[in-house]
Amino acid sequence: MTKLFHWYASLGLATKQFIYLFIVTLLLVQVLAWRNLNEAESLLQNQVIRDAELLVSRTNQYIDASLDNVENMLLLLSTRADLLEEGNEVAAVETLRKFAGINNSIARTLYMIRADGQVFASSQVVYDIIGNPNLNQLYELALINYGAINVSEPYDSPMSGRTLAYVLPIADAGKKVKGVVVAELNLDLLTERIAPMIYQSYILFTKEGSVINRLDSRDKLLPFQAASYPPKLEESFRGQLALLKVGVSGIEGDSLNPLVAVKSTKNRLGWSLAAFIEEDYFYQDLQRLNNNYRTAS
Repeated sequence: MTKLFHWYASLGLATKQFIYLFIVTLLLVQVLAWRNLNEAESLLQNQVIRDAELLVSRTNQYIDASLDNVENMLLLLSTRADLLEEGNEVAAVETLRKFAGINNSIARTLYMIRADGQVFASSQVVYDIIGNPNLNQLYELALINYGAINVSEPYDSPMSGRTLAYVLPIADAGKKVKGVVVAELNLDLLTERIAPMIYQSYILFTKEGSVINRLDSRDKLLPFQAASYPPKLEESFRGQLALLKVGVSGIEGDSLNPLVAVKSTKNRLGWSLAAFIEEDYFYQDLQRLNNNYRTAS
């Protein structure tokens, strides 16, 4: 240090001024570059987060639109109390079959349950053979909030596979309950329609934490229970779903790999959609920005 001081003292005045100005200018450039880097990182990170949130939000809106179709279908069928009258059995089955055949609907199986327990189904022959033990509970569920559509938790149906049901009472002109209309959803079809829109690992879940969509055992990000079919999430991971905040947050995935979770707001049914992305992939543009800065430095 002493040698450096003596060397600097031996220099001419012009040389000293040049070195001083060079050091000051270099420091100013470094400070400005560091500040610009931080601002660029913040802007880029916010843009990445906004894009991810927008994608999840639009996917959630599509889900709501698909569910609206089911609700409209139930509302129309609930006005057909005449189909539950004696002698209209064939007309009831034919009406349910036509409604279930609508191409853009995610309703897989439709039922009309008469107050005396008789059931009409959109696939009547199949129902007559295998039945559906869940219908009694669904009938009771429909009567809990009279006049309003109720939605069940996911369950396994012999008619529709893994599903959940929309239920609504059917009343006559005197407001007397004649029966109940039930729509079991095709969750496999819903999953197939969502997957191309979101192109990431995702989970659609209820406010109780029950997973709605079909899971893929080939998914490398989500932790699944060993030797389970259909695939089920590890309980520790499933328990964290309800704790995720709306927007972007961190969570540990399979093999404790850090993931970025992008969660939507709840829809009117209390469902939430969460997309999961590898943290390194999510922030890869930030890493590239840092690498460019280091290279320039």
